[in-house]
Amino acid sequence: MEQNLAERLGPDRETWVTPLPLAIWFHRWDERDHPSVALFARRRMAYWLPNTTSTDHEDVIGDILSKRVHPEWDSEHRCWTISDQHFQQLSEALFKDYPALSLGREYNEHEKCNWQCQNAASPLCTCSCQARNHAGGKWMAGWSVLAEDTSVVSRRNWSWMLIEKATRLAA
Repeated sequence: MEQNLAERLGPDRETWVTPLPLAIWFHRWDERDHPSVALFARRRMAYWLPNTTSTDHEDVIGDILSKRVHPEWDSEHRCWTISDQHFQQLSEALFKDYPALSLGREYNEHEKCNWQCQNAASPLCTCSCQARNHAGGKWMAGWSVLAEDTSVVSRRNWSWMLIEKATRLAA
């Protein structure tokens, strides 16, 4: 008798064939599922895609970024991770398939915003401005903020934004 794929992979591999649930620490907006990207202060970037199995998460990243980019499973946070150098490329690609994106940033409320943050070239920020002043705000060019929230998870401060591509009004 032939076993189905889920039986062959075993119970710990169930998410290979069923959609991966949103990790509890990711922010949820109005009970709706939006793709999520979370920028840790000192770890690889986490991401989650709605209605996507674990294997499909890997395939989507390969299609969007490169087959040479290999997501790693973070068992502590129950999510896939990739290098945060892919943040902007991944975010822009997700906007092609989804109307909005949930973006989280770990930040340090005691780290004062300064000229290094305000004049930065990259979109990575961990200071108390929660990226509002980062790179003069240029990192968010072309995006609109729909909603904002903060949370504390395992004694880490998170700033969350629900963002969409900015629409230009016809003149």
